[in-house]
Amino acid sequence: MEQTFSNESIVSQKLFCTSIINTEFKNCRFENVDFTGSYLKTCTFNNCTFRQTIFHKCEFWDCSFKNCQINQCQFTKADFYTNIFDHSYLQKIDSSWSYFGTCSFYETNISDIDFTGAIIDNLVLKETIFSNLEVSETFPVKFSKSGKLIEATDSWGLENIINSIR
Repeated sequence: MEQTFSNESIVSQKLFCTSIINTEFKNCRFENVDFTGSYLKTCTFNNCTFRQTIFHKCEFWDCSFKNCQINQCQFTKADFYTNIFDHSYLQKIDSSWSYFGTCSFYETNISDIDFTGAIIDNLVLKETIFSNLEVSETFPVKFSKSGKLIEATDSWGLENIINSIR
């Protein structure tokens, strides 16, 4: 709590149900780390790399990811509240059944993401690129925009909703 970590490598660790609050991470590498059930609040990640990291059933409150590389990670059933992704790169992410509430994506590249059953509320986008998004017809992505609920059952529909937000 309320610490700064710089130039750290955290590899092959199990950090189940961990609370991380008011913590700053600079130039850190997380690889094959399991944060299942953890709670992260007002954390800042600058120039960090996440690879094959699990955030199953985690909660993120007011966290910031700036210049981060997030690759081959699981964010299944995770909840994101007022988080910022700035100049980051997210690839091959499973974010199925997750909730994104008032999250902002600035100049971020998002590709090969599974949004099956996800709920997205009040999304903010600026110069963000989306590609190869996975959507399920059976369990659509649900968007709340201006109090109106919109569902996307295929990648084309999801792309149209994203373009209407920009």
